[in-house]
Amino acid sequence: RTSFWSLSKSRFLSAPPFDTVNWLPVGDTYVPSTNPSMLNTNEGAGSYSAGYGWGEVWQQMYPMLIGQKLTTATLNATGFDGKQIRVAVAPLRCINPAVVSYFKSNPGNGTLTGNSNTNSAQTITLLQMNALPELIKQAFTFENCEGTEISLTADDSRTYADFICAFYGVQSLNELTVAQKYNVFGTGYKGSPAMPYAGQSHITTYYANTAGNMANWCIPYEVLNDGTLDYFKTWGFSDTRIEEGKKLQSGGQIFSADDAALYAYQPDYYLMETDPEVLSMAYEYLYDRCIRFTLDADDRPISTAIDNSATSNDSVGGIKDYMNRTDAATANVLKTMNNGAAIEEGDSITLDNVKGYIEVPNAWNQFRYYDFGFQLIFESKGEKPAPASVAFTNTYEKNDTPEPSPQTGDISHIGRWAAIACLSWLAMAIIIVKKRVYANKLSNTGGKENED
Repeated sequence: RTSFWSLSKSRFLSAPPFDTVNWLPVGDTYVPSTNPSMLNTNEGAGSYSAGYGWGEVWQQMYPMLIGQKLTTATLNATGFDGKQIRVAVAPLRCINPAVVSYFKSNPGNGTLTGNSNTNSAQTITLLQMNALPELIKQAFTFENCEGTEISLTADDSRTYADFICAFYGVQSLNELTVAQKYNVFGTGYKGSPAMPYAGQSHITTYYANTAGNMANWCIPYEVLNDGTLDYFKTWGFSDTRIEEGKKLQSGGQIFSADDAALYAYQPDYYLMETDPEVLSMAYEYLYDRCIRFTLDADDRPISTAIDNSATSNDSVGGIKDYMNRTDAATANVLKTMNNGAAIEEGDSITLDNVKGYIEVPNAWNQFRYYDFGFQLIFESKGEKPAPASVAFTNTYEKNDTPEPSPQTGDISHIGRWAAIACLSWLAMAIIIVKKRVYANKLSNTGGKENED
């Protein structure tokens, strides 16, 4: 609940400016090294955890996570707002329908996988995902999103974005439907009707899914250090470092001293998205579809729909609506801001039904830290207003909608991040500075993924 009092004869602008502001100062642009190395830390969770192994790009975040540094590096990609995309907002590269289709036709048996079938997200290996950026530059055949077999000739300039476009039969990522973007980011498959492949953001195994076999699940130091996994060492991380006495997650065997000397990490494994075009699409998608907002939930009810409809591109009330000053967003602002009319001495405006909702696909996985938010500014016209008084309460209402049933084992639907973030909001922190109100820092807590 937020109230503004004693604003003299002031008039609010018809639509307050919104901006993609974040609380973390922007740091330098990250440039991958030619000789990446992993950073091992002792922070972990669960009985299997021996700590994390951070690849080079993740090391740009680690000092911030432990409170040594309050900046975040940027990536060589630009968002729709003209800003360089920060490491702290970048999504994960997911095992999505396009990736599953590729490895179903081109598994790399004996070198990249020991699995007899690679037709589902949980059967794709770290060795396969690590090799994918170079594999897609070669000539290959696979099934597109309609289930039609297509062949691509070798092309050294082919990017991951080009690969995604080929799968969906489009010339540009901008042509993808909302549901197809949702698929690319690791959740759902309704945008690929002939490809019933679920997606996930974590990589389940190193080489194969054979239960109890350490060599199939764990990364050997020999391979980690011979250059094979340099892509992973740059863009990836493992959430479990191997130490003597810890358990193998598959089978539960205890690692001996010899095992700990032989193997470095066990699942789960993750990779950050690296393609500049896909990063830009993800950033825009985040503000267009995922971070949803309304100044009055009765006037403009906030959407709680997930983005896996193959036919609908309806607005969901994303922050980008307000940045673009769409008719619906502007009307919502006017309704709550006295329709732009002057506020007389002693009058007040109360914002007691401001709500937000977070709905992100699996690419924004809860096992890593994210910083994304926005700022909005209320600015008065006319006589200089007297200092305003503000009182607000922040509430978080759990989603009453039942979660979908898990399908194969990726962990709870990150799309809803554990609940509806129904915040009686300017929960992001409301700060009044003279005649401006800044609302920044959207925050939320994580749920787990569902392979959906």
